[in-house]
Amino acid sequence: MTDVEIRICKALDRISMGLDSKAKSFLQAMMFASKIFTSTAADISPKQSLYLAQLAWKYRRQLPKDIVTLAALKGGVSDRKDRRKTATAAT
Repeated sequence: MTDVEIRICKALDRISMGLDSKAKSFLQAMMFASKIFTSTAADISPKQSLYLAQLAWKYRRQLPKDIVTLAALKGGVSDRKDRRKTATAAT
């Protein structure tokens, strides 16, 4: 996992979401991987990285603004209009 992915993971670990959701179990697995392995040893697939960014975008109202910007830059934005807003805010 990259440093950006670890930061997104740690931020998502602090938010509230459904108890038995797929997202919660995915985040628990990612947090386990980031705690057990070093940042260079725990590789995640590109799809997992994208899903992590999409989760950060989905729960963006509960996350700090810098984490949301990182997630948007990783491709987590689902709407083209939102992507344009984030791109102009980042510059």
